[in-house]
Amino acid sequence: MDKQRAVKAATSTFGVELRAQRVLKGLSLSRLSTLVHYDKGHLSRVERGLTMPTAELARACDEALQADGQLLALHDIEAVRPTAGPRPAQLPGAPTIFVGRSYHLRRITELVGDDQRPGAVAIVAIDGPPGVGKTSLALSWAHQAQDSFPDGVLFADLAGYGPNPNPATPSEILEGFLRALGVEADRIPVEESQRTALYRSLLHQQRVLVVLDNAVDSGQVRPLLPGSETCVVVATSRTRLSGLVITDAAVGITLNPLSPNESIGLIRTIIGDPRADADPQAVASIAHRCAYLPLALRIAAERLVAHPRRAVTELATDLIAEGDRLDVLTAGDDDTLALRAVFSWSYRTLGDKEALLFRQMGLHRGPYLSAEAAAALAGLPVARTRLLLTRLVEAHLVEQLDSGTYRLLGLLRPYAFQLAEETDLLDDSALAVARLVRWYQYSAHAAYRMLTPNCPDLHLAPPGHGIHPLRFASYEEAVAWCEAEQANFAPVLAAGRQGGLNIACWQLAAVLIGYFLLRKPWGTWVATQQIGAEAAQAAGDPLAEAWVRANLGEAHRQQRQLDDAQRHFEFALYLSCHEPAALGHCWALAGMGFLAMDRKQYGEAVNALDKVVGYFGTSGYLYGEATVFAALGDAYRGLGDLDRALYYGGQALELFQVIHDRKSQGDTLIRLARTAGARREFDLAYAYCAEALAAHRECGDRWSEAADLQEKGNLLILSGSDVSGAHKYWRSALEIFEDIDRLKAAEILAILP
Repeated sequence: MDKQRAVKAATSTFGVELRAQRVLKGLSLSRLSTLVHYDKGHLSRVERGLTMPTAELARACDEALQADGQLLALHDIEAVRPTAGPRPAQLPGAPTIFVGRSYHLRRITELVGDDQRPGAVAIVAIDGPPGVGKTSLALSWAHQAQDSFPDGVLFADLAGYGPNPNPATPSEILEGFLRALGVEADRIPVEESQRTALYRSLLHQQRVLVVLDNAVDSGQVRPLLPGSETCVVVATSRTRLSGLVITDAAVGITLNPLSPNESIGLIRTIIGDPRADADPQAVASIAHRCAYLPLALRIAAERLVAHPRRAVTELATDLIAEGDRLDVLTAGDDDTLALRAVFSWSYRTLGDKEALLFRQMGLHRGPYLSAEAAAALAGLPVARTRLLLTRLVEAHLVEQLDSGTYRLLGLLRPYAFQLAEETDLLDDSALAVARLVRWYQYSAHAAYRMLTPNCPDLHLAPPGHGIHPLRFASYEEAVAWCEAEQANFAPVLAAGRQGGLNIACWQLAAVLIGYFLLRKPWGTWVATQQIGAEAAQAAGDPLAEAWVRANLGEAHRQQRQLDDAQRHFEFALYLSCHEPAALGHCWALAGMGFLAMDRKQYGEAVNALDKVVGYFGTSGYLYGEATVFAALGDAYRGLGDLDRALYYGGQALELFQVIHDRKSQGDTLIRLARTAGARREFDLAYAYCAEALAAHRECGDRWSEAADLQEKGNLLILSGSDVSGAHKYWRSALEIFEDIDRLKAAEILAILP
C-alpha cells in the first residue's frame, strides 16, 4: 500500500470507506450482497458502524470493489487495536567515547528540521567504509535528538554486514516494530506487505524516530519507511543507498575517516593525556598508520590500555610494515573487533568480477589508478572496468578521487593484497602486474613521442592482449597525463622490477626523460632512473643501462650534485665504450661537457662537446646536435670568445627551428640573451629574453619560465638601467621557484635586498 492509501486508512473507519468505495463503483447494496455472498442487511449494519466486519468479509469486499488492499488494511487496523503501554525507546546505549563529527551532527539536525517545518527531510542515509563510525554517528545523534520524538524511538540492526551472512528480512524487523508499538503477536499479519501497511498506519501523524542500522541495500530499508513526514528515519549502510535518494527523497551523508587531529584526540581520550603527552609523535604515527579509521584507532588505543607499561612507540613500530597492520589491529578473540573480519563482511557481498578487480587493485603499489590503468590490470575493456569500479565505490571499498582516479581506502590495500595472495594463482597475479607495467610503458612512450618527437624512437612491438595504452592528440594532453601519473611511475617500476619485467622497466624509465626535463620532479626523476638502470643491468643490456644512467646523471647535475652526476656519466661511458655512437654514450659524454661548464672548466667542456657533436652529426640526430651546439655557445662564452658563442647559439636555434622544438628554442634563446648581455647588446638581450619567455610559457615549462624571469633581472642589473625592475623580475621568478625548486628559490632569496 502506498503512502496516500496508508494515510486514508488511518483516518477512515471500515464502514465509511466501504460505502465510499461502493458508491464510487456505482454499486447498490443488493449488487454488492450478490458479489460477496453476504446478507444485504448485514452489509448495511457494517457500513453504519453497527457491526464489526470479519476478515473474510473485508477480503471479499476488497476484491469485489478492487480496493487494492485498502479495505483489508482498515479491517486489520480496527481489529488490532494496539494495547496501551510505554512509548517505544529501543536505542542502544550511546557511544561512550565519541570524537569529532560535529559537522555531520549539525548536518543531520539541519536536514531533519522540526515537525513544524513543511517539507522537512524525513530520511537521512549515512554511508561509508567499514569501521568509519556510521553506527556511532547515528546513535550519538539519535540520543541527542530523542526528546524531540514524544511518540518513541524504534531501532533495528538490519544485519546487512556481519558474522552472519544472512541479513535480516524486512518482515522480521516489522514484526519487532509492531510488537514495540503494542500490537499483540496473534494480531500481526503474516504477509510483509500487510505488515508494512499496518506499521505505516500506526505511525501516521506520530512523531517517531526510526533508526535502521547496517542495511545491506535500499530494498531492505524501503518496507521499513513510515509513510508520514512527521516521522524521521536515519539509516546506515556500507553501500550508498542510492535507491532511497532517487525514489524516496532521502539525503545521503558519506562518512570519511577522521581528520589527523580528531584521530589523535580519539587515541588521547582512550589512553589518557599523560601517556599521550609522553610521546606525541608516536601517537600521531599510530593515527596515520591506522589510516585515521575510527575502528582501527580504537583497537590500537585499547591495545595500549590493555598493556599500561608498554611504550606507545612500540605499537607505532609494530604498525610500520603495511602487511602486518591487519594482524596488529585485532582485539582479542572478538571477530567483530578485528579489522580483517570487518572488511571481509563487505568483501563477501561482491560479485566474482568485482572481487577479482578489488584483489588486483591490491597488487598496485601506487597511490591511485585511472580507469584505463585499472582496465589494464584487469585485462578488461575500459567501459566494463568503469562499471566494476563504480560498484566498488558504492560498496565503499574503493574511493573515487576528484581527479577521476581510484584508490583503495587506507587499510583496505593490505587486505586486498593479502586476499590476492591467498585466493589467486601466482601466475594470474603476475600477469595482471605485467599488463599494468606494459600499459604504463606504452602510454609513457606515446607521451615521449609527443613531448620529444625528435628523439630516437624505441620502436616498440604491439602491446599485447588486454592492454590498451593511451594515445595523445596534443602536447598539452601528454604533459597533463605525465603530471597526473607522476606519483605512480616509481611504484609501477618497482612492481615490474620485482616481477622480472626488466626490458619493460628500463624502457619505461628511459622514455620519461622528456617529461622530467620539462617539469623537473627531482625525486621521481632519480627514483625511476635508478630502478631503470638496475633493470637494464638485469636484462644484460649495457647500452640501455648507459642511456638510463646518463639520464640519472643529468638529474643529479641539474640539482648541483656534481660528484654523483660525474659518477653516473663515467659509468655510462664505461658501459658503452665499445659503441661511441650509441645514444647513452653520446649523452653521457655531453653530460661530462655540461658538468665541466658547471665547474667553470670551459676548455674541458669544449673538448667533450666537440667529440659528441661529431657523433650526433654523423648519425643525423638533429636534436642532439642542436643541444650540443647550444652548450658549446655557453662554453665559448665562458672562455670569453663571444663571437663563437653567438655563432654556436645561432646554429642551435636554427636547428631547433627546423625540427619545430619550441621548448629547446626557448632554452637556446635565453642562452643567446646571456651572450648578448656579455656583448653589452642589451636591447638584443631583452628581445631574446622576451622570445624565450614566450616559448617556455607556450609549452608550459614553468621552471624555465622562472629562469627566464631571473635572467631578465640579471640583465637589468648588468646594464645598470633599472635596479627596481630587476628586483621585480626576481620576485616573479621566486614565486614560481618556491613551488618547484627550493635550491633556485634560495639562490634568488640570497640576492634580493
